Amino acid sequence: MDVAAGVLMVRKASDKVTDFKGRSTGPMDNRGLAPRQIVAGNLKIADALQNRIAKTGYAATFD
Repeated sequence: MDVAAGVLMVRKASDKVTDFKGRSTGPMDNRGLAPRQIVAGNLKIADALQNRIAKTGYAATFD
């Protein structure tokens, strides 16, 4: 699934995009063809959402 356009919109709005563990996603191009798990949202909710995903243990399934 191509999410680059959505990631660009979120970043241009000065909001936040990370992986499920809170790490930067890096470039969104075809350098890494493996699936990516991302959390995107405004600054008010992105950290809380990412923390909730990590605390459930769901993020650990992508190690």
